[in-house]
Amino acid sequence: MKELKKINLLLFFLFWPLISWGQNFGFVNSVKGKVFLVDEYGNTKLLKRGDGLELHSQVFVEEKGQLTFADYNDRQYDLASEGHLKFGKNSIEVRKGFLRVKSKFATKKVINIKTANSQTSFTSGEAILSYDLSNGSTQLLSIDGHFYFENPLLLGSKIEVYGGQFSTIQADLTGGQPQTPAKIGENSLNLAMSEFYTLKTPSRSISSVENATPVPGKIIFIPKNGVRKETKSPKLKRKPASEPELTPVSIYIYGRKRIKSTKGRNIASEKNDLESLLRELQSVK
Repeated sequence: MKELKKINLLLFFLFWPLISWGQNFGFVNSVKGKVFLVDEYGNTKLLKRGDGLELHSQVFVEEKGQLTFADYNDRQYDLASEGHLKFGKNSIEVRKGFLRVKSKFATKKVINIKTANSQTSFTSGEAILSYDLSNGSTQLLSIDGHFYFENPLLLGSKIEVYGGQFSTIQADLTGGQPQTPAKIGENSLNLAMSEFYTLKTPSRSISSVENATPVPGKIIFIPKNGVRKETKSPKLKRKPASEPELTPVSIYIYGRKRIKSTKGRNIASEKNDLESLLRELQSVK
């Protein structure tokens, strides 16, 4: 009996992801501000990253908020501030606001995005769909891809909208028929894109890195016999490139007489000093 319970429990955990996947439209990627989900039973909760989006549930985005979510076909969606939508099986109903969809990978799974007077069908691409409650206007801006746009209440109203085109459905303009697709203007696209927030990552320019200032240092030699020898350099002073000048340095060996080079000595005397220094170094090995 105990073994049977263990098997049932194991099967439950194995198949639960598949069961929940079948009950959800997708899942939350990120939330800005406050976003509420109301399920089909009227229960309300605040959404957070990783939450599942149940079928037949509704989502409400507060002012200055945004919801980013994905379905199980690699499509990503952004619902802008004050947006309202409802999830169905392979469909989304936009009841208010702006919805952006992006799909990088081709798929055979068709998704339908509906409003009160329109239906948009596609498999992949990028577009912005908006519905204005005040005048009952639906607008589709196709940024990339191929979309079918129609008024489901009017037979034979389906049109094709390609990347770089837009169309509108509004009862008092064309009797509810989709307008003939036209080229998207730069101002119209920028206005639609401004409804969505984008994450900005701070950048650091090279000029923000301070230049390193040279400091005086010293060189220490440790020969095989362990006797320490040190060469000190004086403080560095920057001089114009047009006036190059050699700087005298003091070189000495611990336990030996200090040898000091002076400015303005002739080459022969400097050569003798160098030979003397080499003899001193050899004598301490």
